[in-house]
Amino acid sequence: MEARFAACPAVGPAAALKAAAIEAHRLQISSASDVSCSTQACCDVTGARDQQGASRQDGARHASMCMDSTHNSPLLCIEPDGVGGGCSLPVAAPAGPAQQPYPPKQQHPQQQHQQQQQQPAPCSALGPPSLDLDAMIRSQRAREAALRPDPRYLEAQAAAAAAAGAPPSALDALTPQMRMIVASWMVEVADEFSLQPETLHLAVALLDRFLSATVPQGVPRGVLQMVAVACIMVAGKHLEVSHPSVEQLVAIAANCFTAQDLLRMERVLLDALDFGVAAPTGFTFLHLYAQGLRGLAPPVAALAVYLLDVALLDYSLLEFPPSLLAAAALALSMRTHGDGAGAARALAIAGYAPRDAARATGCLLSLHQNAAWPASEAVRDLLAPLAAKYSQAAWCCAALCQPLPGLDAGWFA
Repeated sequence: MEARFAACPAVGPAAALKAAAIEAHRLQISSASDVSCSTQACCDVTGARDQQGASRQDGARHASMCMDSTHNSPLLCIEPDGVGGGCSLPVAAPAGPAQQPYPPKQQHPQQQHQQQQQQPAPCSALGPPSLDLDAMIRSQRAREAALRPDPRYLEAQAAAAAAAGAPPSALDALTPQMRMIVASWMVEVADEFSLQPETLHLAVALLDRFLSATVPQGVPRGVLQMVAVACIMVAGKHLEVSHPSVEQLVAIAANCFTAQDLLRMERVLLDALDFGVAAPTGFTFLHLYAQGLRGLAPPVAALAVYLLDVALLDYSLLEFPPSLLAAAALALSMRTHGDGAGAARALAIAGYAPRDAARATGCLLSLHQNAAWPASEAVRDLLAPLAAKYSQAAWCCAALCQPLPGLDAGWFA
């Protein structure tokens, strides 16, 4: 230790004071630098937090509140960059309530009212779903009344031709039998392209509306097939995700007309209907009634759809609106499967009393019996596409279901 001290130079009082002053000045500069660095780091962290909070606020502007029906918890469906077109990612909202600053800020009552108006109403404040379903049924029935074809347009066309003094010949006259042949062929085309049942119903409805709109001029028999194909094309474009092409539709009609002819007929069809394509059909109302009943058993639903498809071929059933025909088909299907209470409930949801649906139900029962036991080979051939389709297990073999022998008159009292 003495040797080590001996190696150090001697320091006097003045030199010691000078060295202490230099060291104190160096420590002061270092402390100021550390404080500056820590202050800068704190500012960087604070700025990053502010920037992150601003970005979160910007993202929150594009967040839409939805409700998870399974867990009954709110979800934030955030779209990337605040614009649509991307896959929305559901992010669960935090379980606990958001922390409020203390003391809470006092807001003007008018500002509180504006914020409450901007917030979405909870699901409990929207009312029961049955009220919305009733409103939808009433809306569709009002639209149905505005877009229904004349149920006697063939008679009106014949009367107009007779009044003009030039009655059509037997080769050019459109009859209910000719319409049945065209509707049966449309069933085959819809089955060939695997179209939805609603597409078929809409196509036949477009055909009847077009033929009704062309009175008194009428449509020549040679153009009727092209009109039917145009109706299928318009209905497919309106309802199908992947609809048949023009070339496919021309080919399935054995090239009896060209693609340009079909496109021109499509324009004539849309002009005659004033581009009013979305008309409610029997299948539309059947879907609404099934929602009101909280779903249907597969055999009941299959038989109801089968009855509506058979009704497409019968011109005389145009006197019944599609809403009534769908209610009668559903009630008859339930009674056929032994659910009389469900049939009454279905008519109540549809808004029809049993006595109002008695005649339509009786007509559908007659159709069901005629389809099960055809009176002639011609009728059997026209019903063959429907019999082949609804005899499959996918449709619960609805075509093989035995019809009722009759209906109890007391049920319609």
